[in-house]
Amino acid sequence: MKPNFPGYPMWRRRGVVVAVAVACVLGLTGVAAAAIGLSTSGSDPGLQRAAVSPVVNAAVKSQLSVFNRAGTLADKLPSTFGWTLQHVYGFAGANAAASRHVTASDGEAAYLVPANDGLCAISANEAFCAPAAHLAGADSVDLCSPTLPSGQIEIEWLLPDGAQNIAVRKADGSTNAFASGYNVYLARFPASGALPTAIEWDAGGQHHAVDTGIPLGAAAEKCAHPGSAPPASKLPNIAPGVYSLSQLQKLTHDQITPEQK
Repeated sequence: MKPNFPGYPMWRRRGVVVAVAVACVLGLTGVAAAAIGLSTSGSDPGLQRAAVSPVVNAAVKSQLSVFNRAGTLADKLPSTFGWTLQHVYGFAGANAAASRHVTASDGEAAYLVPANDGLCAISANEAFCAPAAHLAGADSVDLCSPTLPSGQIEIEWLLPDGAQNIAVRKADGSTNAFASGYNVYLARFPASGALPTAIEWDAGGQHHAVDTGIPLGAAAEKCAHPGSAPPASKLPNIAPGVYSLSQLQKLTHDQITPEQK
């Protein structure tokens, strides 16, 4: 797969979100929590910001008819989502001004945001970007964000107009079926059960299947949730932002008293 963004070595088709414990402390949403684990080093090309193209890729329009209508006030991207796309997915060059609001399969609000040669999808817990050639089945897996109920995993995935017979196949061979007619799908599964292994659908007279990308051992992931956080008086006071893990370690270490240690 060739990179579509200058300076970025590989266009990320999917993301796996594993929020660090401090994300729970800060009370951030899953998409914001994903930013915490990223390095601020200028050498990380994934954090470089690409110029934004005002033109929606023709291949994106052909798959998602929502971009063939005029934008409305309802399409305006929430500021927190805009921050995430700018600071965490800056390499994609997402054009927030051209975002389109859609309703996900579970009734949640989601936004489709055109990017350079591709698209970003974002909702309250999930975010990912994909090139136009790989939009169908592109997904994000949330294993451990603070707002995710304990013992659950969440998958957000994208499908083009006209997709039918939509299902998620699990490791034991069983499937969960989903209604057609959506572009953004959101579903939760128990982490203790058979994990989802593939997203499947029919389109253009063909059957399609894409691996979910859920890593082996995901069920054993140890997560921090709001209910398990220590009292607020014992938590470090860290301003929201993008930090490297070493920066977070230093910030939290410096603010923890000897009694807390």
